[in-house]
Amino acid sequence: MNPLHALVRLGGGCASRVRNIWFRLLGVDIRGYVWLRRVSIPRQWGDVRLEAGVALDDGVALVCSGAAKPGKLILGERTYVNRHTILMAADHVVVGPDCLIGPNCYITDTEHGTTEGQLVGSQPLRTEPVTPVELAPMKRTDRRHWNHDTASPAVANHAPPVASMAWSNSP
Repeated sequence: MNPLHALVRLGGGCASRVRNIWFRLLGVDIRGYVWLRRVSIPRQWGDVRLEAGVALDDGVALVCSGAAKPGKLILGERTYVNRHTILMAADHVVVGPDCLIGPNCYITDTEHGTTEGQLVGSQPLRTEPVTPVELAPMKRTDRRHWNHDTASPAVANHAPPVASMAWSNSP
């Protein structure tokens, strides 16, 4: 291995360990070692739980709002969240073990109302828990890409139970 590459890897590993310590001190429930690149957990740290082996890449944001509740946002063991992805929980969002979430995704349990003739910002938020069995099924769009059948996780709460296969290969 090139010595410069080794130095970069060592620096990244040390930075991840410092972030583990920092977020634990803030109150994030980290169960085992997790790989943390430049991630953001801006508030309600005690609401977030990261299981052992979770890996969060650059630009991932874990956002909780509403009343404080431990375990409001849970990422299962060995789950990888790719760059610039946002997971937002007002009630309850669970991503099961062994999941891979692609770059630039937005997963939330909240959405604004969409009543015709009313301003979106004036409508109340709707919140429903999102768990692995409730996420939308996926369909193949070409040789390399899969997309969700629905545009919003809150709408996807009504997907059939087989939808879990899209998010987790755990039995």
